[in-house]
Amino acid sequence: MTTGAAAFSPPQTAADGFLPLPQFSLLEVAGGEARAFLHAQLTSDVRAPNITNAQFSAWCTAQGRMLANFILYSCPGADGEETLRLLMRADRLPEILQRLQKYVLRAKVRLTARADLGHLGLCGAQSSSLLKTAGFAPPPQDAMLGVSARDAATLIRLPDGRYLLTAPQPLLEEYGKRFAAHLPAIDAQYWQWLDIRAALPWIGSATAEAFVPQMLGFEKIGVSFQKGCYPGQEIIARAQYLGEVKRHLYRLAAFRPIEDGEDLYANHDPSDAIGKVIAAAPVPGEPGRHAALAVVLDARVPGLSPIQAQRTSYGKSEED
Repeated sequence: MTTGAAAFSPPQTAADGFLPLPQFSLLEVAGGEARAFLHAQLTSDVRAPNITNAQFSAWCTAQGRMLANFILYSCPGADGEETLRLLMRADRLPEILQRLQKYVLRAKVRLTARADLGHLGLCGAQSSSLLKTAGFAPPPQDAMLGVSARDAATLIRLPDGRYLLTAPQPLLEEYGKRFAAHLPAIDAQYWQWLDIRAALPWIGSATAEAFVPQMLGFEKIGVSFQKGCYPGQEIIARAQYLGEVKRHLYRLAAFRPIEDGEDLYANHDPSDAIGKVIAAAPVPGEPGRHAALAVVLDARVPGLSPIQAQRTSYGKSEED
């Protein structure tokens, strides 16, 4: 059921800390037609990203269902050739690479899974100054996903102030040692809780092909309705302009563990599934309390009780 703000009042500032992010992997798309190739496949306007500005994007089936969502950014390639990178959930990369390869045909495009690159996450008030000391220029503040590059490393600032750092593994280990001298290590559950707080959903294998972008509020951050055709475009546009979507993203709160990928049922009836959990984590500092992001059938939200539910989209909550 929809609840008052008191049920969803996390701290405004994340704690200082850093952690490895093995849950992410990178697919690199290079070649003279890389940008045109992705523009014809993904939901976002792929003409927009540059070396200081990344974007959210997704790849969908012909039925408009999300196969994966990404952070898409540009970086210099070999011999000055432009390279685009898709950061996604690691469990989605093998299938996405295999399926996307089928569309290359004669296009001047090379797809490469960059297993040599790793990822770190940083959060908290000290992160910006520490990254500046490490040699990174501040990412642009006027971009939803500001990017700063140094040598072989790429730094992306998320809209809620966290940072994602991507670099070759040996270099990443050096950065990790430097950060460890100033920041405490945090665990993956805390980082996932920050994703939940920010209403940032990541499609994994358990939720692939389950949602159209509007169910996740993704049309506000990762879909262009001005671009040309791409897989699922007609269905996604129809859902946008005809208001056909009856399931949306909710932030949940409960005094019981909630599991990633868990099916949600009305009134504990296993024959009456009304939603699916995308991500879940314990609430820091509140023993026994758990939070989650889930897509739930709007009309059946009251049936989730005693789980509390609040409609949300990236960076905000909505009182319905």
